[in-house]
Amino acid sequence: TFLGALLFASDFLSCWAHCDKVCFLDKTCIHQEDRDVQRQGIQKLAAFLAHSDSMVVCYTDVYLTKLWTVYELASYLMLHSTRKLWVIPTMVPQVVVFGLLLSYLATLVFIGLQVFTGIEFLDLYATLLIAYAYFLASRSWARSRAAIYTSLEAFSSRACTCFDEADRPIIYNNIAELMKQVHGLAADSSEEVALDAFD
Repeated sequence: TFLGALLFASDFLSCWAHCDKVCFLDKTCIHQEDRDVQRQGIQKLAAFLAHSDSMVVCYTDVYLTKLWTVYELASYLMLHSTRKLWVIPTMVPQVVVFGLLLSYLATLVFIGLQVFTGIEFLDLYATLLIAYAYFLASRSWARSRAAIYTSLEAFSSRACTCFDEADRPIIYNNIAELMKQVHGLAADSSEEVALDAFD
Protein backbone atom coordinates (compact mmCIF):
# COMPACT_ATOMS: atom_id res chain seq x y z
CA THR A 1 0.00 0.00 0.00
CA PHE A 2 2.79 2.39 0.92
CA LEU A 3 4.70 1.78 -2.32
CA GLY A 4 1.50 2.17 -4.33
CA ALA A 5 0.76 5.50 -2.65
CA LEU A 6 4.38 6.62 -3.08
CA LEU A 7 4.48 5.82 -6.78
CA PHE A 8 0.95 6.59 -7.99
CA ALA A 9 -0.75 8.96 -5.50
CA SER A 10 -0.05 12.09 -7.57
CA ASP A 11 -1.55 10.46 -10.68
CA PHE A 12 -4.75 9.51 -8.87
CA LEU A 13 -5.09 12.87 -7.12
CA SER A 14 -4.66 14.78 -10.37
CA CYS A 15 -7.79 13.04 -11.71
CA TRP A 16 -9.99 14.53 -8.98
CA ALA A 17 -8.22 17.67 -7.82
CA HIS A 18 -7.31 20.71 -9.88
CA CYS A 19 -3.78 21.99 -9.27
CA ASP A 20 -2.76 25.41 -10.53
CA LYS A 21 0.93 25.01 -9.66
CA VAL A 22 3.37 25.16 -12.54
CA CYS A 23 6.77 23.49 -12.58
CA PHE A 24 9.62 25.00 -14.60
CA LEU A 25 12.12 22.27 -15.49
CA ASP A 26 15.05 23.93 -17.21
CA LYS A 27 16.12 20.93 -19.29
CA THR A 28 12.68 20.59 -20.90
CA CYS A 29 11.35 24.17 -20.75
CA ILE A 30 14.34 25.75 -22.50
CA HIS A 31 14.51 24.71 -26.14
CA GLN A 32 17.46 22.41 -26.84
CA GLU A 33 17.45 22.51 -30.66
CA ASP A 34 16.50 25.98 -31.94
CA ARG A 35 19.40 28.25 -30.88
CA ASP A 36 17.40 31.49 -31.20
CA VAL A 37 14.56 30.21 -29.04
CA GLN A 38 17.10 28.74 -26.62
CA ARG A 39 18.91 32.08 -26.32
CA GLN A 40 15.65 33.83 -25.51
CA GLY A 41 14.92 31.24 -22.82
CA ILE A 42 18.39 31.65 -21.32
CA GLN A 43 18.06 35.43 -21.26
CA LYS A 44 14.73 35.17 -19.39
CA LEU A 45 15.90 32.50 -16.94
CA ALA A 46 16.30 34.97 -14.07
CA ALA A 47 12.70 36.10 -14.64
CA PHE A 48 11.47 32.51 -14.24
CA LEU A 49 13.49 32.22 -11.03
CA ALA A 50 12.20 35.57 -9.74
CA HIS A 51 8.59 34.36 -10.13
CA SER A 52 9.28 30.95 -8.56
CA ASP A 53 7.94 30.21 -5.09
CA SER A 54 10.49 27.48 -4.42
CA MET A 55 13.37 25.62 -6.03
CA VAL A 56 14.22 21.93 -5.95
CA VAL A 57 17.84 20.95 -6.61
CA CYS A 58 18.47 17.35 -7.65
CA TYR A 59 22.01 17.30 -6.32
CA THR A 60 24.90 15.24 -7.67
CA ASP A 61 28.66 15.62 -7.27
CA VAL A 62 28.91 17.58 -10.53
CA TYR A 63 26.11 20.05 -9.72
CA LEU A 64 28.41 22.82 -8.50
CA THR A 65 30.91 22.33 -11.32
CA LYS A 66 28.48 23.15 -14.16
CA LEU A 67 27.98 26.78 -15.10
CA TRP A 68 24.30 26.37 -15.92
CA THR A 69 23.29 24.88 -12.60
CA VAL A 70 25.51 27.20 -10.56
CA TYR A 71 24.01 30.23 -12.32
CA GLU A 72 20.47 29.01 -11.61
CA LEU A 73 21.19 28.27 -7.95
CA ALA A 74 23.05 31.53 -7.30
CA SER A 75 20.37 33.54 -9.08
CA TYR A 76 17.64 31.96 -6.99
CA LEU A 77 19.56 32.63 -3.77
CA MET A 78 20.04 36.27 -4.75
CA LEU A 79 16.31 36.67 -5.37
CA HIS A 80 14.89 34.51 -2.56
CA SER A 81 15.73 33.19 0.88
CA THR A 82 16.95 29.64 1.47
CA ARG A 83 13.68 28.79 3.27
CA LYS A 84 12.12 27.30 0.14
CA LEU A 85 15.24 25.86 -1.43
CA TRP A 86 15.14 22.07 -1.33
CA VAL A 87 18.38 20.18 -1.98
CA ILE A 88 17.69 16.51 -2.64
CA PRO A 89 20.60 14.21 -3.45
CA THR A 90 19.82 11.86 -6.32
CA MET A 91 20.71 8.97 -4.00
CA VAL A 92 17.68 9.62 -1.74
CA PRO A 93 15.12 7.75 -3.88
CA GLN A 94 17.53 4.83 -4.18
CA VAL A 95 18.05 4.76 -0.42
CA VAL A 96 14.28 4.89 0.24
CA VAL A 97 13.47 2.09 -2.22
CA PHE A 98 16.44 -0.02 -1.10
CA GLY A 99 15.50 0.52 2.55
CA LEU A 100 11.90 -0.56 1.91
CA LEU A 101 13.00 -3.65 -0.01
CA LEU A 102 15.53 -4.51 2.69
CA SER A 103 12.87 -4.06 5.36
CA TYR A 104 10.37 -6.29 3.56
CA LEU A 105 12.98 -8.92 2.78
CA ALA A 106 14.29 -8.96 6.35
CA THR A 107 10.74 -9.24 7.69
CA LEU A 108 9.97 -12.19 5.41
CA VAL A 109 13.21 -13.95 6.31
CA PHE A 110 12.76 -13.51 10.03
CA ILE A 111 9.09 -14.53 9.92
CA GLY A 112 10.16 -17.67 8.09
CA LEU A 113 12.87 -18.35 10.66
CA GLN A 114 10.41 -17.86 13.51
CA VAL A 115 7.93 -20.27 11.93
CA PHE A 116 10.53 -22.98 11.42
CA THR A 117 12.65 -22.43 14.56
CA GLY A 118 10.11 -21.04 17.01
CA ILE A 119 12.60 -18.39 18.19
CA GLU A 120 10.85 -15.10 19.02
CA PHE A 121 13.72 -12.64 19.45
CA LEU A 122 14.68 -12.52 15.76
CA ASP A 123 12.71 -9.25 15.32
CA LEU A 124 15.55 -7.57 17.17
CA TYR A 125 18.02 -8.64 14.49
CA ALA A 126 15.74 -7.33 11.74
CA THR A 127 15.50 -3.97 13.51
CA LEU A 128 19.27 -3.79 13.97
CA LEU A 129 19.86 -4.63 10.31
CA ILE A 130 17.50 -1.88 9.15
CA ALA A 131 19.03 0.59 11.61
CA TYR A 132 22.51 -0.23 10.29
CA ALA A 133 21.39 0.37 6.69
CA TYR A 134 19.87 3.72 7.76
CA PHE A 135 23.14 4.60 9.50
CA LEU A 136 25.14 3.91 6.30
CA ALA A 137 22.75 6.06 4.24
CA SER A 138 22.94 8.91 6.78
CA ARG A 139 26.73 8.80 6.81
CA SER A 140 26.81 8.94 3.01
CA TRP A 141 24.51 12.00 3.02
CA ALA A 142 26.66 13.68 5.68
CA ARG A 143 29.70 13.22 3.43
CA SER A 144 27.75 14.65 0.50
CA ARG A 145 26.80 17.72 2.55
CA ALA A 146 30.42 18.24 3.57
CA ALA A 147 31.41 18.02 -0.11
CA ILE A 148 28.78 20.64 -0.96
CA TYR A 149 30.24 23.12 1.55
CA THR A 150 33.78 22.40 0.32
CA SER A 151 32.69 23.02 -3.28
CA LEU A 152 30.99 26.27 -2.30
CA GLU A 153 34.12 27.55 -0.56
CA ALA A 154 36.26 26.89 -3.65
CA PHE A 155 33.61 28.05 -6.13
CA SER A 156 34.58 29.98 -9.26
CA SER A 157 32.24 30.67 -12.17
CA ARG A 158 35.22 30.76 -14.54
CA ALA A 159 36.24 27.23 -13.53
CA CYS A 160 32.78 25.79 -14.15
CA THR A 161 32.27 23.55 -17.15
CA CYS A 162 29.80 24.29 -19.92
CA PHE A 163 28.25 21.58 -22.11
CA ASP A 164 28.14 24.01 -25.02
CA GLU A 165 30.84 26.68 -24.80
CA ALA A 166 28.68 28.94 -26.97
CA ASP A 167 26.41 29.32 -23.91
CA ARG A 168 29.20 30.69 -21.70
CA PRO A 169 29.14 34.32 -22.99
CA ILE A 170 25.34 34.37 -22.69
CA ILE A 171 25.42 33.16 -19.10
CA TYR A 172 28.27 35.53 -18.21
CA ASN A 173 26.21 38.39 -19.61
CA ASN A 174 23.19 37.24 -17.56
CA ILE A 175 25.36 37.13 -14.44
CA ALA A 176 26.62 40.67 -15.11
CA GLU A 177 23.06 41.98 -15.60
CA LEU A 178 21.84 40.21 -12.48
CA MET A 179 24.66 41.62 -10.36
CA LYS A 180 23.94 45.14 -11.63
CA GLN A 181 20.20 44.95 -11.01
CA VAL A 182 20.08 42.95 -7.78
CA HIS A 183 23.34 43.85 -6.02
CA GLY A 184 23.61 47.46 -7.14
CA LEU A 185 26.78 47.01 -9.17
CA ALA A 186 27.53 50.10 -11.25
CA ALA A 187 25.88 50.04 -14.69
CA ASP A 188 29.23 50.57 -16.42
CA SER A 189 30.97 47.75 -14.50
CA SER A 190 32.82 45.30 -16.67
CA GLU A 191 31.87 41.65 -16.99
CA GLU A 192 35.06 40.70 -15.10
CA VAL A 193 34.03 42.86 -12.13
CA ALA A 194 30.55 41.33 -12.17
CA LEU A 195 31.94 37.79 -12.25
CA ASP A 196 34.28 38.59 -9.33
CA ALA A 197 31.31 39.90 -7.33
CA PHE A 198 29.25 36.84 -8.29
CA ASP A 199 31.99 34.50 -7.07
